[in-house]
Amino acid sequence: MENLTAEYFTLIDIIGQYDGYLMMIKGWSITVGITIIGYAFQQGNKSILLMCIVSSLCFYLMDAKFKEYQVSYYPRMKAIEYCVDSPYRISERELNMPTSCEIFKIDRSWTETKSKGSFVDNFVNFGVAFPHFILLLLAMFLYFNPQWLAKKTI
Repeated sequence: MENLTAEYFTLIDIIGQYDGYLMMIKGWSITVGITIIGYAFQQGNKSILLMCIVSSLCFYLMDAKFKEYQVSYYPRMKAIEYCVDSPYRISERELNMPTSCEIFKIDRSWTETKSKGSFVDNFVNFGVAFPHFILLLLAMFLYFNPQWLAKKTI
């Protein structure tokens, strides 16, 4: 039981680290995207917005991939919670994963979950899409409506 507890808290630390990575990706996405949009306004050139579209998509894909990695740890965490909560009545069928109460299975569980996991599920997740999708829409709107980029004098 002691090893399962240690494994559980290790999983909490790993998942928490991924939260930091995900926030950093989102922060860089906003910084780079807004900077490119600002530069497009300054230059009055809509083709610069293509860089914003490409960078937003890249950050979006990276965010979805990191989220997929993070979510792959959840089933093992769930299995440990069930093992600690009810060690005598747990079954593999209830958990929907094999070797539930064995110790030291973080990597095996992650690999099995990752091979079953869907990148698309994470890609369409609102928490992953935001703010990348907003930047993408803004850059596309400005690209297809270049009159907004024109310098206007009062």
